[in-house]
This record gives sequence, C-alpha cells and structure tokens, in this order.
Amino acid sequence: MTVMSAETVHGWIPDADSFGARLALIRQQLGWGNVKEAALACGRAALAFLRGHAEGSGRAAAVGFCWGGAAVNALAAQDPLLAAGVAYYGMPPRTEAVAAIRAPLLLHYAGLDDRINAVVPAFEAALKAAGKVYELHHYPGVHHAFNNDTNAARHDEAAATLAWGRTVAFLRRHLK
Repeated sequence: MTVMSAETVHGWIPDADSFGARLALIRQQLGWGNVKEAALACGRAALAFLRGHAEGSGRAAAVGFCWGGAAVNALAAQDPLLAAGVAYYGMPPRTEAVAAIRAPLLLHYAGLDDRINAVVPAFEAALKAAGKVYELHHYPGVHHAFNNDTNAARHDEAAATLAWGRTVAFLRRHLK
C-alpha cells in the first residue's frame, strides 16, 4: 500500500490568529505567489514519485487533515491517477471541479465544525450528481481536528479511533 500524507505546511498546526500571517510568511520565504497551488504541485509530484517507486505497487493514495484534507480533495480533482483520497475535515474543491474526480473518496467531518459543514451538503450533492464513489461520515459532538492528539481541547479518542479504522479499511479496499 502506497499512501502520501498531505501535510502541506511542514509541521505547522494553524490557529485562527496566525493562519494569514503564516501563509504570508511562507509566500515571502519561498517565493510562492499562491501557496495552495504550490502545495498541490508538491502533492502531484509526490504522488508521481510514489507511483513510480520500485517498491511500490504503481498506485498511490493521499490522506490529509484540515488544510491537508482540502489538498486531498483538490488533488482528487486534479490527478486522474490518484487511487484513493481520504480527507479529514477538509474544504471541498470547487463544485465545477467535482466532475473531474476519478478516485474514490473517504470524507470525515466533525459535527461541531460549522464553517466546514456549511459547504459539505453542496459537495455531497455534486459528488452524487456526478456519480462519484465516496463515503462521507459525520462525527457528532466533536470539533474540527478531532484526530489531532496533540490538541487536548479538540481531540476525541473515540471519533479518532473510529475514523482511523475506517481510513485503513478504505485504503486496503482501494489499493489492492
């Protein structure tokens, strides 16, 4: 099984106060005009590397959390060779991009994440309308980042364990 984790901001865990400032700093330091496009280019390159790796199966999947979850959703719309995508509380791609998705998706959303959940129904409607293969799970009573065990205020062990079990089973099914 070959899986890439879409950890796109190099170990940095955003908070609401520093998100814009950190993105501006990344742009300045790396000369990136568009951080999202640069991250997606890195993701596409990593997937291509994994697909061609001598010890791999020729198939690669991506898993991402938060901003990385949004990156997985965007990669699914941009990389027709993506074998599977797993997004934890990630923003969806533009509705018009959904038709380009070929990979099966596993989508995990936190019940108390009003900002992300506001756009999930339109995403799901677009996936259904386009006949895409996906599984979508809501975890009631938990916050965005419920899988992050370094954040005691948001981490929910039961939801994280359930979601991770679903993730591993999904990847095993789709990366045979």
